Amino acid sequence: MKIPSPSVRILSQFLHLGILIDPNVCHYIDTQDIAPLPSELAEQVPLDDAYLFQTALAAGGDTIVTSDERLLERVTRANDFGISLRLRDEYIVEYLVQRD
Repeated sequence: MKIPSPSVRILSQFLHLGILIDPNVCHYIDTQDIAPLPSELAEQVPLDDAYLFQTALAAGGDTIVTSDERLLERVTRANDFGISLRLRDEYIVEYLVQRD
């Protein structure tokens, strides 16, 4: 088993302690609450990314954070459904600044 680097451990701890167990930041939903995407959105969302949008819609989320720049370019109608697409690195910087 490979031992993760210290930076990976720190980020993993932050993810777990700062996001996943904070009910103000992370919301868990049942799979039965996930509906198919509206057709206008499904036309733009790649099939392997559909779960991101389905989950956001089911949870009432308003932001999807991704490192996939092509996804941001391809899905131009996300805002029509109340979803903002954000690049991961930009979002993390803004998130950390807001927490200070």
